Amino acid sequence: MKRKWSMFMALILTFSLVLTACTDDNTAEKEATSEAESSVTMTEPGTFPIVEDKVTLKVLIRGHADVDFETNDFTKWYEEHTNVHLEFEVAPENGFEETLNLALASGNYPDMIIGMDITPATQMLYGKSGTFLPLNEMIEKYGVNMKNIFKDKPLVQQVITAPDGNIYSLPDVGDCFHCNYAKRMWINKVWLDKLGLKMPETTEEYYEVLKAFKEKDPNGNGVSDEIPLAGAVGGWNTEIEGFLMNSFIYNPQGTGQTGMMLDNGKVVAAFTQEKWKAGLDYMNRLYSEGLIAPETFTQDNTQYRQMGEGGDVARVGSCPGGLYGCIAYGKERFKDYVVLPPLAGPDGTRIAWTSPYEGIKSGSIVITNKSKYPEVAFRWADGLLDAGEVSLRSDTGAKGVYWDWAEPGDIGINGKPAIWKKLKEKQPGDNTGWQTRAPRYGPSDFRLGEKRNEEIPLEIILYEAAQKYEPYKVQDDQVLPPLFYSDEQAAELVSLEKSITDYKKEMTARFIIGDADLEQEWNVYLDTLKQMGIDQYSELIQQAYDAR
Repeated sequence: MKRKWSMFMALILTFSLVLTACTDDNTAEKEATSEAESSVTMTEPGTFPIVEDKVTLKVLIRGHADVDFETNDFTKWYEEHTNVHLEFEVAPENGFEETLNLALASGNYPDMIIGMDITPATQMLYGKSGTFLPLNEMIEKYGVNMKNIFKDKPLVQQVITAPDGNIYSLPDVGDCFHCNYAKRMWINKVWLDKLGLKMPETTEEYYEVLKAFKEKDPNGNGVSDEIPLAGAVGGWNTEIEGFLMNSFIYNPQGTGQTGMMLDNGKVVAAFTQEKWKAGLDYMNRLYSEGLIAPETFTQDNTQYRQMGEGGDVARVGSCPGGLYGCIAYGKERFKDYVVLPPLAGPDGTRIAWTSPYEGIKSGSIVITNKSKYPEVAFRWADGLLDAGEVSLRSDTGAKGVYWDWAEPGDIGINGKPAIWKKLKEKQPGDNTGWQTRAPRYGPSDFRLGEKRNEEIPLEIILYEAAQKYEPYKVQDDQVLPPLFYSDEQAAELVSLEKSITDYKKEMTARFIIGDADLEQEWNVYLDTLKQMGIDQYSELIQQAYDAR
């Protein structure tokens, strides 16, 4: 009995010594950090430089082919501006995830991690473990730019806040007005005018226009070579369903989990709804009458451009794309095409795809528990989110070389007084700016405050095109926001998502071209999705949505 008691007391003593040692280590680390911070004198929040005496921070950053971070123009300027020097470890541009994961797993990571687009699941995992510092208190105390962003764009705070209430990363926020309405369709205005047709406003009117394009020789060469409608796979919004399906049901491509939407707070798959079936039926009708090019579902963007740009006369009547689809901007033929506004479907549905979360990207910068100067690191990062000179220098390049402030009387893209003007475009090897590796804040009015350039009017054209889509934008409560998932949820989603998404894409094409009979095989399609786990997939997303 005495022997057992002695062993028990020895274990207690050993545990106490280990606990004391750990406590002493933590206390020593905190005291060292506190001493380091007390030796640094910071200026008032929102002023520069950040510190009176230069501080060095170590960072891990994703590389870029056109940036040498050590010698970069922006690196030098921002160091002079902040009095903070950076020591860089540069991860490969491709495969940077492996470098990040290795650093976190080994514990060999620096003060800050920049430009790695750290996933919400990773933020939660390393936030809870203490590796990534919660930023809430620092935002409240020092976050001049972050608080301005929260005020101007409240959804940013929602997107970057983890379910535990903490914010573990700073975001990149780029408000590109025309990008928010990028699922555009273009139509040959020269052909419309030649045939005496008005701009279609409904899916039925669009059908009649496409028939006229096919049958009435609008290119005037006496040959039946017209392609009423064409699209492509893999281009920027070059799939025809990205535009056309929104006349039947909101098509949530590229928002949250692709294909998923909200219906009164419930997560549902848009591509299993009866209205989706109606959209497929309409597109099958177009295809069966020879109004859609068969190559639409197989050709890449290069072949798509060859179809639109080749030959002595235009052959394509209508084509989707974030830019000009089948015609590259700058080619003479692009001037023949104008944007087609959203079409009203049979029941009046008329939606322009957009997302209030577009352009909000979390995980741009995290501050780790290795930082001796976390508050200096935070102020350095918050300074990058200035909607002005800092963002312009980090993105566009050196002031006076690549951009400058507008002159009185200059007019911006949006028709208001201009804020800034572009002097020249960056070229490969210029080594100016950080090429989107630094988080930026670009509110819409600031981006559209660029001086209009009538000789290169692309931004003006896209702005005016987006204005025609804005009145029909989808309701915010239908759009699934970016969500935080646990590691387990994220792994399960990944295992389900690919097979479901691939099957949905395959069957969308097969239903449109008639390779699968829509009436006879629709229920088989739904049953197959159930077998693939669509209900489980939806439930995982619902859990994460409810946890917000």
